Amino acid sequence: MKIAVFHNLLSGGAKRALYEFSRELNKRGFMLDAFIPSTADETFLPLDSVVHHKVVYPLTNLFTFMNHTGFKWMYRRSMLLALAASQKRIASEINSKGYSLAFVHHSILTQSPFILKYLKIPSVYYMQEPHRGVYEHALHEHSYTSSLGKSFLGNTKGLFFHTLIKSIDESNTTHASRILVNSFYSHESVMRAYGLNSYVVYLGVDAERFRPDGTVEKENVIVSVGRLSQPKGFRFIIKALGRLQNKPTLIIIGDGDNEDERIVLTTLAREHKVTIEIKVNISDIELIKLYNRARAVVYAPYLEPFGLVPLEAMACGTPVIGVKEGGVRETVVDGTTGLLVERDSGKFAEAIEYLTQNHEKRHLMGKNAIELVRRKWTWGKATDSLIDHFNAVGGKM
Repeated sequence: MKIAVFHNLLSGGAKRALYEFSRELNKRGFMLDAFIPSTADETFLPLDSVVHHKVVYPLTNLFTFMNHTGFKWMYRRSMLLALAASQKRIASEINSKGYSLAFVHHSILTQSPFILKYLKIPSVYYMQEPHRGVYEHALHEHSYTSSLGKSFLGNTKGLFFHTLIKSIDESNTTHASRILVNSFYSHESVMRAYGLNSYVVYLGVDAERFRPDGTVEKENVIVSVGRLSQPKGFRFIIKALGRLQNKPTLIIIGDGDNEDERIVLTTLAREHKVTIEIKVNISDIELIKLYNRARAVVYAPYLEPFGLVPLEAMACGTPVIGVKEGGVRETVVDGTTGLLVERDSGKFAEAIEYLTQNHEKRHLMGKNAIELVRRKWTWGKATDSLIDHFNAVGGKM
């Protein structure tokens, strides 16, 4: 099966998922060609080694200089036009080359990419989540909301632009031949946002890479991983830790820096007498060592649709303490591979204290987690499911 791959992703879990799917498909003999706008992040897990051919298309925005002026709205509107023109060109290229289907992923700004409406071949759109800035309320936490209490849409304020993005996102989504999602929580989110059906194809973890390391000793530290942004829930974790007498050190690992959020987190930690370390853009080797070093991985993002972090932690034999909302309820087995609690700082603190101080329970949960990941959460199993949908949409190999 000859497949065209499109993405306009930044670094993070969605890009890792695309890379791992592509790697597994490539191993199985699928021929993948990648078509990528220059705005995509190909420094993080570049696709070169897992696709047959990759073409990067320059994206020109004549109003780039206005992104640093009072006319950002003009920059954003012109960016939409540039994205549409670029993806129309890419679609034309794909349409002419005899591909069985297009494997499509998110695009910056619009989420659902314009390319879906220009493709004339079947398209399988892997939607990690609906456009949260459009479909969810702004996030307001009890502290520091004046400086950073923004919506998930970030700086793209204004009712007109919000309405425009929503219209584009909805229109593009309806052109997908089939929508795949990463969890049943996401399936429900897609139904609420677009009124469209979708199919669950779970993600996985490379259990040969993310694995226990007997040379690394456990320490009184806990780890939390995610982009340095308010929705990832680091503030909540710090406030929960502030309730404890015997506080473990919190290591926050970000896939990108954010100076404003870093200041908020360090200030909050100082107020709550919590010791934190913030590391950004570390290698997988260092990440795996930190997973192994931690007594637990704490996970508290707001309505995260799936989350690879719990799987990576469990593959390393480290139990997860998570807030039971979003997709983590489908990966962490409460009481068996970790603990799931309500978004209540007191209960979250109790869970941290219980697990970090209970060696036997922690060891048993870690062992259970490794067994669960290797039985259910591999990229091989995820790709088996993905191929079933490719065959349904594009025809048998």
